[in-house]
Amino acid sequence: MSTSDDPSNSAGKDRLIAVSLIIVITVAVYLPIINQDFANWDDPKHVKAIWKPGLDRAWRIVTDFDLKYTKVAYYHPLHFLSLMAEQAMLPDSKEPQPWISKSMNVFYHVINALLVFYLLTYIGNSRKAALIGALIFAIHPVQVGTVAWIAERKNLLCTVFYLSALIVFLKFLDTDKRANFALAVLFLIGGLLSKPVAVTLPATMAVWLLVVSGGKVSRVSSCGLIAVMFLLAAAWGTYVVATEISYPGVLPDWEYRPLLAAGAIWFYVGKLFYPVGLVPVYPRWDITGHVWLFSGLFAALAVIAGLIAKFRKRIDPVILWGLLFFLINILPVAGLVPFGHMGHSFVADHFMYLPMVGIVIVFSCLAQAFLRWLGEASWRGEALTVILYVVVCALAVLSIKQTFLWRDPGALWEATLAITKTSAAAYNNYGSVLMKRGENQKALHFFEKAAELSPNLDIAYMNMGRTYRAMGDKGKAWEMFSKAFEVNPSNSGARTMLAVMLREQGDYPGAVKFLEESVKLSPKDVMLRTDLGISYYRLGDWQKALEEFEKANRLDPLFPNPYVHMASILLSREENLDLSVNLLNKALSLAVSPEAHRLLGIAYAQKGDPQRSLEEFLKAYSLEPDLPGLRDNMVNLLLDLGQTSAAEEICSEAEQVGKQCSKEVLERLKASSGTQK
Repeated sequence: MSTSDDPSNSAGKDRLIAVSLIIVITVAVYLPIINQDFANWDDPKHVKAIWKPGLDRAWRIVTDFDLKYTKVAYYHPLHFLSLMAEQAMLPDSKEPQPWISKSMNVFYHVINALLVFYLLTYIGNSRKAALIGALIFAIHPVQVGTVAWIAERKNLLCTVFYLSALIVFLKFLDTDKRANFALAVLFLIGGLLSKPVAVTLPATMAVWLLVVSGGKVSRVSSCGLIAVMFLLAAAWGTYVVATEISYPGVLPDWEYRPLLAAGAIWFYVGKLFYPVGLVPVYPRWDITGHVWLFSGLFAALAVIAGLIAKFRKRIDPVILWGLLFFLINILPVAGLVPFGHMGHSFVADHFMYLPMVGIVIVFSCLAQAFLRWLGEASWRGEALTVILYVVVCALAVLSIKQTFLWRDPGALWEATLAITKTSAAAYNNYGSVLMKRGENQKALHFFEKAAELSPNLDIAYMNMGRTYRAMGDKGKAWEMFSKAFEVNPSNSGARTMLAVMLREQGDYPGAVKFLEESVKLSPKDVMLRTDLGISYYRLGDWQKALEEFEKANRLDPLFPNPYVHMASILLSREENLDLSVNLLNKALSLAVSPEAHRLLGIAYAQKGDPQRSLEEFLKAYSLEPDLPGLRDNMVNLLLDLGQTSAAEEICSEAEQVGKQCSKEVLERLKASSGTQK
């Protein structure tokens, strides 16, 4: 027999073709998101926590068990560490780059699609049926909400570990190899550190033993593995419940929650078969006002569940396992227990990411059964194959269209508000887009609507305050910042802005008094400590200012601003130049700061190193040409170096963009030019 006739060689080629198709088609569908910006919902919080990448920051994330640093609802460090790792691959970048994070999201999604393909073939599906199932998982439009959203990296990572653990568990059942036992446990730990939903993995494994294996376990070690997994999941679940930020009142009373869960399941089934009108936030349902409707949905679901239970012995065990896989992973997010997103909507596309695996298991098994029944090589079998691939193509087209919804925050929230009129977050986020564009009056309308829908949404009042301040209405700005502080006394941003406005009025004693009272309420708030230091310095008490900056540094060594302010004070007194340089270099290791570069330039000039001084000024100039004082610093240094032409060029460039070098610098420049002539 020739090599080309070898069945194993042919199978290898088929597998390679299938894998290649999954990779190429998935990447092609999600290619548009790679050039898209970060979403302005949750993405900024995650990006801020990892920027700039460094070992100190990575360790802070790993040890953030109280969630004070990351400020997220629950502990999931692998999400942040993965974002940090990819940004660290661009060491010369001045700011976080969305394209690399989006690219890595696509990469992890491709890995998940390949794992789904492998799982489907391992549990007995043909390569054709497995390929179709994997493609549906990869390119169904409901998956776009996870792949395009950096904040949902945790979903992607959790699924990588979840599927990997499931596969090695099945291998362990077949081989009893200790390595597979260890890998299953390690993958579960990885999943738990990515997203708490991984706690369902032991239940999924146990259901396989009960349903597919018929409850027959030939080895004690299999039960041991399940027991270890359950213990890990239970321990982690207890920790998450104890530390997770609670959201009381976001769900209806307990007697209505089964009705809500039934409605959510029917919603997801509907989106599986008719995936249009997909948005990040859907309207919240009024369960108590539509009890009969949701009771009907619950009854219909109960009837279907009863029929499945009655005829379970006639159903392919793998199909039954797929249905239970879906149910086990959708119920935790179906409205039975409260968590953050439930305050916005009871359903979300990204909740379907992992449960989709169960759906494609069912679909792949059904496709294989129909192909065998029709005769895969017959014209009817070929016709069904064509129909299935047409479905895949249709899903691909819809997904490509869905990716453009995420092309920029404005488009995202415009589409959302066209469907969802009751989301305060959607109104607030779209208002932020308008404020960034300078459309302040329109932005105010959306912020006001957000506050109307959610009167305790402090960020809406904060944004109104910023908008009024940009419009020059200081009275309304003060009122809105005060309102933000009133509805959320822990909002340090509101208190900081009130202090800033006091300083702008020249009321430095008032700013100090206000911030001293604020610090008493929140003694561990780094922003308040830093702003109190600034206020002390403006008041003329540089020693107390240094004390506050030092306290801020001790509270959060990764916050760069206090280092910069301390160096500024020391340089103004022309003392401790080496300490100033060290402080500024520390700040630059934590963030990109034009002001830190400018101050470094001053420090090197005071140390008698004009060349390094000029280098730092130029770095600052490349980042922020209009930084206050920078042009004057550069011109003075260039004049000291005898480079009058270069100094004239800087002032000329400033004039062209509507800026001016200071009067003193221009006079010195004029005198220097006259001397040269």
